[in-house]
Amino acid sequence: MNSFEVRGGKKLQGEIIPQGAKNEALQVISAVLLTPEEVTIHNIPNILDVNLLIDLLDDMGVKIKRLSSDGCSFKADDVNIDYLHSEAFKKKSGRLRGSVMLAGAMLARYKKHLFPNQEAIKSGGGD
Repeated sequence: MNSFEVRGGKKLQGEIIPQGAKNEALQVISAVLLTPEEVTIHNIPNILDVNLLIDLLDDMGVKIKRLSSDGCSFKADDVNIDYLHSEAFKKKSGRLRGSVMLAGAMLARYKKHLFPNQEAIKSGGGD
């Protein structure tokens, strides 16, 4: 497969109760990039991969407030897209296989994403 087609246009809203599993947490936390509004997440497991993803989002410019030992609020209203081209991004995201979860949200909102040691992927948007 040489391309992905992302279809959207439907507003997301609501609440879910995360189970606290690593893979679910990585997906839910990555979704904060979909909106500039503040998103609060509880039941975040305190494990290395999840903490690396939170650090990566912080480095990307997402504002993060630790609310409790298992809760954070995230506000992705000023994401630094240029950070994706930095060596720091390549190094940190390369340590975390779960960083691939950022791709969907980045493509949906910003129309591009970079994987560690790869070229940019851009959303065609039907053009």
